[in-house]
Amino acid sequence: MFAHSPTLIGYVCWGYPDADDVRDLLRLCEVGVAPDAVPHRFLVDLRALEFVDPRTFTQFVEYTNNHRAVLQEKVLRQALLRPDGLVGAIITGFSPIARLSYPQRVFGDVAAALAWLELSPEEGIALIAELDAIRAEASGTDETVRRIRELLFASRCKALDEVARRLGLSRRTCQRALRDAGTSFRGELASARIRKAKDFLAEGDRNLTWVAAELGFSSVQHFATAFRRATGETPSAWRARQQRATDLEASPPPARGRGS
Repeated sequence: MFAHSPTLIGYVCWGYPDADDVRDLLRLCEVGVAPDAVPHRFLVDLRALEFVDPRTFTQFVEYTNNHRAVLQEKVLRQALLRPDGLVGAIITGFSPIARLSYPQRVFGDVAAALAWLELSPEEGIALIAELDAIRAEASGTDETVRRIRELLFASRCKALDEVARRLGLSRRTCQRALRDAGTSFRGELASARIRKAKDFLAEGDRNLTWVAAELGFSSVQHFATAFRRATGETPSAWRARQQRATDLEASPPPARGRGS
């Protein structure tokens, strides 16, 4: 959570936040609905978010409903920076579900989001640089390692030399950054494949043969083994659990009797 000024606050969220993390985050957001809070703009930076737990949707909807009137009064406008891929698509769909009481736009372009919040280019660039540095420090992730992870997830790169070339870095620089972070290129490549697998599985209509081939596994069996080693579940079990959670979130509450 950050306060750039009394009239511009927001939060940065990354990685794999669970329901407990979001509960803590929403408690921090109470500062924006406090009686002495001035009307403000709000920046939500989710560019480094890697997974969305379906349970967190309910938490955000409940928070919005509980503070609907005061949010309408206090939040002048909100810009939400989304990541790429399926996670970004899920996040984009949140606003219609939550029926926000204040203006919000979802952006994939940082400059456009900052302009909508009425920040000058210089002020906006400085703010994003500061937020990136804080996130890197808080997550303990070196900036080079973060860029490697983003590229591996967003592309079909499978070789360190190709990654280094596309990032404009030397192979040795990439190796050193990965080593200092206690990881390896092979480990990061495997992690990126599992994250991509979760995105594909969450779409629901992808069969396991297609997912395995798309991720470069030689067979469904090899894919299932790697996925279970990383998550503790088979791909089918993981997808079924996610679908149950999604169905539960979407189902209407039971009707109450006259005497309830």
